[in-house]
Amino acid sequence: MPTDFSFRSYFDGLLTEPNLTRLLITAAVLVAILLLRWLVLRAVRKRVERLDTRVLWRQATNYVALVVLLVAVVQVWFQGVGAALTILSLVAAALTIIHKEFIMNLSAWSVITWRSLFGIGDRIQIGTFTGDVVHLGIMYFTLAQVGEGAQADAHTGKLVKVPNGLVTTLPVVNYSRTVNYIWHQLSLKLKPEADRPAAKALARDVLQKTIDPVPEEAIAATVGRAESLMYPTTEPQVYITVFEGNMNLVLRYLCHPRQRVSTEQALWAALLDALDDQEAVMIALDT
Repeated sequence: MPTDFSFRSYFDGLLTEPNLTRLLITAAVLVAILLLRWLVLRAVRKRVERLDTRVLWRQATNYVALVVLLVAVVQVWFQGVGAALTILSLVAAALTIIHKEFIMNLSAWSVITWRSLFGIGDRIQIGTFTGDVVHLGIMYFTLAQVGEGAQADAHTGKLVKVPNGLVTTLPVVNYSRTVNYIWHQLSLKLKPEADRPAAKALARDVLQKTIDPVPEEAIAATVGRAESLMYPTTEPQVYITVFEGNMNLVLRYLCHPRQRVSTEQALWAALLDALDDQEAVMIALDT
């Protein structure tokens, strides 16, 4: 029996095995994809400061790398473009038939990310849910829920996972885009015998002293864009309306989306202090 054993001839023999060759090629492709993804994310970290944009790049490169790896594996192990396209078509058809929600959420994810409907940190409302976006995923996005009414700016401590597909069927309200200021208003009921001109003057004075003006550069950024229609003026407005037989003094002003409640509290405190010296301004505080 032959006793000579050559490690070189043994490994040369292994490398001629078709399956081992495919395995080595697959491993090389995987390493190349991971290295390329690392280089891309490294460049993004150096050039992009916004956290939400970095997260989107990380997620996008994950999915691109997965698709490229899948195509490469099919090409190596099943030989030929025709086989690769056939297998991918069968997978796509099966997913569409078995789980249409998956396809809807996946396509909606691309709409959210590439059309920039919202990003991490934005305050949005979709359906009955309002909150700050804390995560964007391929199937769901997550909101840190905020309350309603007097608790409109306070987090409830609850996380709401919303299917991406809802953005294609429900209106999405984004409070944080454009100049990051929204119109808010406070309504006070006036008694019939109230001095209306004095009430408007008092409210205007309180608004000017209490509400910080909007930076000019913020509004200037909307010039030439559709968003400029929302800001024909940045000055606080005071007017009287009649609703269900009652006169209402309305204070309308621009504020940060997360400062609606705090500005209301500040306005109420200033109004109540000012009313102490204005007997002619009669506010129905019992409603």
